[in-house]
Amino acid sequence: MVPPEVDLRDFKFMPLDVVRLRDSGLTAKATGDEFRAAVLLWCASWHQVPAASLPDDDDELANICGYSRSRREWAKVRVGALRNWTGCSDGRLYHAAVAGKALEAWIEKLASAIGGAAGNAKRWNVKIDTDRLRAQFRQAVDALRTIDPQSSTLRKKAVAVLTMPSLPESEGESGGESGGDSHPDRNGQRQGQRQGQGEEREKSAQAKAPRAASASPPSRGSRLPVDWQPGPEQESFAESLGIRNGAVHAELAKFRDYWAAQPGQKGVKADWTATWRNWLRRVAESKGAAKLPGQQPGFDLDGVH
Repeated sequence: MVPPEVDLRDFKFMPLDVVRLRDSGLTAKATGDEFRAAVLLWCASWHQVPAASLPDDDDELANICGYSRSRREWAKVRVGALRNWTGCSDGRLYHAAVAGKALEAWIEKLASAIGGAAGNAKRWNVKIDTDRLRAQFRQAVDALRTIDPQSSTLRKKAVAVLTMPSLPESEGESGGESGGDSHPDRNGQRQGQRQGQGEEREKSAQAKAPRAASASPPSRGSRLPVDWQPGPEQESFAESLGIRNGAVHAELAKFRDYWAAQPGQKGVKADWTATWRNWLRRVAESKGAAKLPGQQPGFDLDGVH
């Protein structure tokens, strides 16, 4: 449920969803001793690695709950204390509710680390490689989408920005199938600002029009409609890139989240179909699936990688 590198041992506090706990089956059915043991297991799992996991060992579990010298008492509370814990392929036990909170905290931690690295790179004019952190960030977001798709963390701008496939700056939107959008880039923004300033100076020098005529023309394009869907023909296009099964739906959700989070003109595009096709190309390239049809089976983004 949680990537193996998730380490929250420097997080002293574990979030508690009080409504969820209050209305849970554990509260309704557990005895006092079972409830106490269950909470102790949650707390212990928060500082395990990976977070939200426990060793699948009765001796260690009994010790965590204070029953190391009273195994008969542990046997009485064991089933209730381990309610909703699930054994996974790594040989450890996981609790989905705790895992969701751990992934949210881990995503925040990685976003802070990536932002700090970017700030230091700008301040000291050096290049800092954040590829590993970004890969971990995307993996954690995919895991959280699987466990808790309604998590408010998934709607944050940092998630939309850091999970967007990077696009080459040379790709334009007006090129139909080959068109697209470049990944947000500070250098590109500065270049665009310089170009815009130069155009304004040139227009001012060419003519001095009346104030009414100098009003800016309406912006070209529109923001992504909330109910936007790619046309049926886009499904075959996605399959030609090796993207099939539930992967298209997962990418469409990320696509909508990213562009909905863009402020002002950054979120305005003239051709959303071309933008979507270019998004799929970058996803295929980032997953190693951009090969000729038939060379490689499609990948499925629905799972946790």
